[in-house]
Amino acid sequence: MKIDRDQVKKELNDFNSWLRADSRRGGQFMADTSDGEVWAVCHIDENSRTTYHSDTIINVYQEMFMCGIDGFNYNTVVAFLEELPANSTGYKYKEDGC
Repeated sequence: MKIDRDQVKKELNDFNSWLRADSRRGGQFMADTSDGEVWAVCHIDENSRTTYHSDTIINVYQEMFMCGIDGFNYNTVVAFLEELPANSTGYKYKEDGC
């Protein structure tokens, strides 16, 4: 999947800063595999979630966790996203897994 590395860096920095500011905060790091857009969803409550109704929008952290990828940082996120096929619904939904 083609991504904007600068956007990944900005969103990931914002996401991590948000979470570090207060341990009760939560969030999701999302990507749309149809267009390569990435964004952070920040929640005041760590138990809150945002649900999307598009098969091509994935929770990047969750997908990486399900695939057993260690380390949620810029390099691992970029490598993971660039390996995803465009318009994919994420690795966990593929028959062959990660």
